[in-house]
Amino acid sequence: MTLGIVKLGASRLSDSGLPIVTATDQIGDGTREVEHFGEIDHFNGLGLTARPFPANDSGHAETLVDRNVAGTTGVAIGGRDERCADMYGALGPGDTCVHATGPSHSAQMMCKEDGSVTMVTTDDGTATGRSVFWQTDKDAFRGVAPWGRLTFDATGFHVRHHTGARIDLGGVGGLPAPLDSMGAYVSISAPVLRLTGGAVAIGQGLGDAAAKATPTLAVLAAIATSLTAIGAALNGINVALVPTGSASVAVTPATAAIVAAVSAISTAATLIPATTVTVA
Repeated sequence: MTLGIVKLGASRLSDSGLPIVTATDQIGDGTREVEHFGEIDHFNGLGLTARPFPANDSGHAETLVDRNVAGTTGVAIGGRDERCADMYGALGPGDTCVHATGPSHSAQMMCKEDGSVTMVTTDDGTATGRSVFWQTDKDAFRGVAPWGRLTFDATGFHVRHHTGARIDLGGVGGLPAPLDSMGAYVSISAPVLRLTGGAVAIGQGLGDAAAKATPTLAVLAAIATSLTAIGAALNGINVALVPTGSASVAVTPATAAIVAAVSAISTAATLIPATTVTVA
């Protein structure tokens, strides 16, 4: 096996989807003394496939070429690109970085020996864009972007939008009795908070839910109005029958029942929460 370090140029995919690269080797000091390999197969590691970015004013990718492979002018094995060195910085022992090889330098995944995994890109796909990353380590999941951040760790689940809206939930400890039974909390805050549902229940247990409070109050008011009108009509009938001595004995009990029903409806209406529910 004869290996040499060569310069990689343009690349393409074969009909089967495998990377093929062009490679050249400068034989001497003169710029014209160059060995051209043409298009050759590029072997990456198992589970990892990449196409090198073409040479430009910033530099070029390079690889090892084995010249002694039957039926070929050479085979490219592995590779590296010094133009990407600023993406991963100072790697520690055991650290591994998987990254794109183009000039944007915007996408990478860092696997650290300490167990953390970080995926990074930018909000505009360029090296100068604002960072967007997701990190997992032994303590938490974290996501950070220009539009907000998310954290899930031992303290709970926390989401904050750049506008100030946020959701927090987690555990509560150290409270005196009887508050010690309240071991968890959920907090939702925003300038405008809207809860929409066929039934909205606030509090513990199987209490009565405030289901569409505004329409319910309107229906109760309409029923009360109708009953009041019926009661007034019955009173009118009673008054008309008194001079003739034929007042119906059923009119007075019926009127009393209607008055009681209207009173019950009015009382029920005061127990239904308004559309806007404020809990201290």
